[in-house]
Amino acid sequence: MATTVPFSMEGYRKATLLRLAQDADSARATRAIEALERMQAGAYGYCIACGMKMPEASLESRPERRRCSSCAALANVA
Repeated sequence: MATTVPFSMEGYRKATLLRLAQDADSARATRAIEALERMQAGAYGYCIACGMKMPEASLESRPERRRCSSCAALANVA
């Protein structure tokens, strides 16, 4: 009989971030390590600039994301 394993989005993201932390792209690896640190501190998923909760879809596509879309756009302009 097959056992059902409960799906944990946080566990999935953590595993993804751990893989990214070992990536050859040092900038992305650094962002992944920072995201893991924010996860441990309970601050993961919140924009580092404005503090707003980021949409789940944004974190699904880029779990190492640090800024919400609005703040990321402002940071690229400045």
